[in-house]
Amino acid sequence: MLAVHRPSSAVSNGDSVQIPMMIASFQKRFPSLSRDTTAARFHTHEVGPNQCCSAVVQEISAPISTVWSVVRRFDNPQAYKHFLKSCSVIGGDGGNVGSLRQVHVVSGLPAGSSTERLDILDDERHVISFSVVGGDHRLSNYRSVTTLL
Repeated sequence: MLAVHRPSSAVSNGDSVQIPMMIASFQKRFPSLSRDTTAARFHTHEVGPNQCCSAVVQEISAPISTVWSVVRRFDNPQAYKHFLKSCSVIGGDGGNVGSLRQVHVVSGLPAGSSTERLDILDDERHVISFSVVGGDHRLSNYRSVTTLL
């Protein structure tokens, strides 16, 4: 797993921030990321004042179809996010863009719940994205994008 955080390693081209993840050893381990346009399209973000941007890359030894069948479930993130206790769909059907969910986190974290909106669900490109739109935490203007390659 690799985590890169904006303050020390981001490169700005004026409009967006691109995280320079193409380190030689990283390219050897994940060669498809340096050539993949889906990763570039969904993982290049505008970052404004008082914001940060990070990326986490994780290799999973399983077929992409198996992993996607779990990750794409907006209504069941606790299946792979073990810091979540439960999830309820509170708007939409949980399978279409615009759906809302209320997630409850495991005790001990600095939050109790979060309200999140499904922004992208692309089964062809294996991309899911959500935005935090409410909750009892300090996150504001938070967006998550997950892409399987």
